[in-house]
Amino acid sequence: MSHGKQHSLGDIARGFTSSPGQLAIAAAACVFLAAVTPVISVSGSFMGMASASSGINGNEATGPFAWVAVAAFAMAAASRYLAQLKPYSNILDIAAWVLLAAAAVWAFVGGPVVSALGQANQLMGGMGGAPGGRANPFGAPGLSPAAASMSVGPSIGIVFLLLAPAALFLARRVQGRTP
Repeated sequence: MSHGKQHSLGDIARGFTSSPGQLAIAAAACVFLAAVTPVISVSGSFMGMASASSGINGNEATGPFAWVAVAAFAMAAASRYLAQLKPYSNILDIAAWVLLAAAAVWAFVGGPVVSALGQANQLMGGMGGAPGGRANPFGAPGLSPAAASMSVGPSIGIVFLLLAPAALFLARRVQGRTP
């Protein structure tokens, strides 16, 4: 007894990527996920005993820019479905890319990410002082550099941040091939 044809993951992906509207919706979803998931991971430890880990999500990193980018990608997706927006599809796509790039640059150059990393560095440096009144950047007096450490790296939100413009670009390519 058969329940119908089974589809492989490749079949599903081909069906999904053949529609510019679905790709544009996926791009908007990726921007939304980048706004609500951690894009930067910060972790630190002190003498191997106390450790802390934190993530900075896209909304914290870019503030209102995150939601403006989400709205821009949503409008770009809507332009694939609404006849009133179709003439503005190219402009909406470009605006979405520019707003996302501007938000990312602002977050890493002048936004809260730079401020948070600066505060974390000050905290790590202010854990104690060395003899002679100079600050020991590694904690309490006499501790080795291995006693306190901080690491910063990408988190899952970066993947969504990179997938969003790629999906919108692919939607434009597919749209150019379809009538």
